[in-house]
Amino acid sequence: AGMHLCFANWALGILLVFAAWSEAAFWAAGFFIGTGFGGVWTVARVRLLELVPPEEAGKYFGLYVLTGKCSAIVGPALWGLTVWALEPFAWKYRAVVAALGGLLLVGWAVYRRSAAQGPAARPAD
Repeated sequence: AGMHLCFANWALGILLVFAAWSEAAFWAAGFFIGTGFGGVWTVARVRLLELVPPEEAGKYFGLYVLTGKCSAIVGPALWGLTVWALEPFAWKYRAVVAALGGLLLVGWAVYRRSAAQGPAARPAD
């Protein structure tokens, strides 16, 4: 439930940024995105430990860190390339926010699928 709340905060923030009719709406969006992002670090680690066998946790945490590093490249690259490609259009920043919203929806769908599968089967001690 915690991760769904984080995703919901992000979605609300992205919608506010997309609509951003005033500076106050933009700051409100920052609040929702920030509170959603802050919870991810805690909730994601707990969820990862629920999904993987304990003896392989180190390997999966390494993959988790690697995907975080990749997203630090993909997100800004997506932003920059979209703004560059849509340079002549006034709505280019709204298009970028919509693209990030699309990535958020894909991530949410992947998470929901993993949540539906439940924790990894562990042998009884």
